[in-house]
Formats: sequence, structure tokens, C-alpha cells
Amino acid sequence: MVHVLFRHGDRSPVLLYPNDPNANISSKIWPEGLGQLTKIGKNMTYQLGLFLRDRYDGFIKNVFDTEEIQVISTDVGRTLMSAECVMAAFYRPDDETKFRKDLAWVPTPIHTAPEGDDVLLNVDAACPRISSEDSKLDQIPEIRDFNKKNEELYRFVSEQAGFNETSSLGALITFDAIYIEKLYNLTIPKWAVKTDNEMNIVSNFFFELLSYTDELKRLRGGPLLKMITENMTNKSRGELPKRKMNVYSAHDSTVSILLNSMGVYNGIRPPYSSTVMIELHQIGKDYFVKIYYQNDTNLVNSPHELTIPGCSFECPLQDWTELLNDVIPE
Repeated sequence: MVHVLFRHGDRSPVLLYPNDPNANISSKIWPEGLGQLTKIGKNMTYQLGLFLRDRYDGFIKNVFDTEEIQVISTDVGRTLMSAECVMAAFYRPDDETKFRKDLAWVPTPIHTAPEGDDVLLNVDAACPRISSEDSKLDQIPEIRDFNKKNEELYRFVSEQAGFNETSSLGALITFDAIYIEKLYNLTIPKWAVKTDNEMNIVSNFFFELLSYTDELKRLRGGPLLKMITENMTNKSRGELPKRKMNVYSAHDSTVSILLNSMGVYNGIRPPYSSTVMIELHQIGKDYFVKIYYQNDTNLVNSPHELTIPGCSFECPLQDWTELLNDVIPE
């Protein structure tokens, strides 16, 4: 059995900062609108689908089988579209299975839950306790020191970008827009070029904060980790004989939280189409879990092999369950 979690493909900025010099031309550059999957992003996730087909061909049939695979996405346009692009490449019909001769595409069900009810991939809105736990982060010495060290940066970026508040969030929003605008060769203010590296550090740290404590790991990453663990356990007991693949289309935050909850996060914001593959292998009567992380958007390099603390790369399923028990909610 394999569980696949990936971040959506290339998107337009979710927000433009108030003083963004490219605000007037954004609709021409990104006609899809803000926060949407771009043409580049569609191709990116289509390529990911081809990569997954090549990797798991022979293990997963070429014809869609609802009992063999399930696809779940957050209720966000760019993740739903990314899931559709991935599955369009993953299932390429032959002449017999086409429902139209002029259309080499098979519709695949993409399951989702409204944002406020999503207790698996985008749990913040469904879990008020997360806000309570987030509010405690500033009391942690390392976080307090980090923010104090970057006070001047927050203030400078807010002034230049046109935000009223001086916080890491303002720097993150600004950096996200600037990062994307650089990819599209748009005009970048000199002050932004000057602070680019510092804003990148703040951006990476923000994604660590999402699951900084064990409690936040449990609340944000625990539900997905629990489902993955339960699926693999049930599979090993013969209770899911036909299910082989579970696919989750989500966000950079979802990927970083899952990796951090397993103790294997590298502290770098997951790039577009970054993919975590958690594989259950059977050797004789024994079951082992392997984790792979494909963080090369261009899919040129091989996925990284990750090892959870206290185990080997081929981690026995029982050890996996015991080692991650503390971050799996009951």
C-alpha cells in the first residue's frame, strides 16, 4: 500500500502586498485570478502524475478501480485542479476504455470536505484548539528570540510593502508574492531584493511554527498520520484487501506538517509539486514502512529516503506505530 501527499503546482500569488508595483498587470499575467493554479502549474502536476504512473505501474492497474485507489483534496481550487491533472496523467485510457474517441482522459473521483469540516488535510478551521495552541508559541524562548532578532526586518518590510502590522506574517505574504513575481520575470523593488534572503529565512521558519510543539503536531498532522497508520495496520491484517493507493492533494503547509510530525522535516518550505510517498512493504510475514520525499519540482533527481528517529529506513510497521504514537490523536 502507498500513501501519496503532494503540494499543488505553480500558482499565482494568494495576495498582492499593498505597494506591489505589479498590481496593475497581475490580471494579464495571471488571468486565472489570485491563488489559482497556472498553466505552468497544470503541466507541473500532470508531470507528477506521469512520474507516479512510472513509479507504481504494475502495482496500480492502468484502469481506474474505485476499490483500489482513493483521491482526497482540500476544498481549494488549486488543489482540486492539481489532483485532476495528476490523475489525468496517471490514468491514460486506450481506445477500448475511452468514452469519447477524441478524448484521452478518464474522469477520476476527487473527494473533498468543506473547509470548515476538513479534519484531515486543512484542519485549522475545524479545530478551534489550534488557535489556542498557536497563541502560546510566543512564550517559547527560541521563537521569542527569533522574532526579536527579526523585529527590524518585520518593521522595514511592513513599511515598504504598505502593511499596517509588523509581524512575520506580513513578511511571509510579501515574500510569497515577490518569490512568484521573480519566477515570472516581473519588476522587483530594490528593497525586496536587498531583504530577499532574510525574508526567505522567516518564510521557512513560519512553516516550522505550524507544527512546532508536540501538541500542534497532534492537532495539525495527527489526523492524517492516524489515517495513514490505521490504513497500513488494517492492510497488514487483511482488512483492506483491494485498497492499494491513497492520494492527497494539499498545500506546502500540509506537507511540512506531515514531515515534521514524523520527525523528518528539513526546515525548508516544500516547493511546488513536492511529494511524500509512504509505502507499506511486505517481506515474508513482516511489514515495513518506507518514506520517500520528492522535493525536486522538475522530477529530475531521485526522491530522498527518509528515516524517522529511532528506526531504520525499512521501519517495521509495529515500530513505526509505537514511535509515532505520541503525535497520533486518540
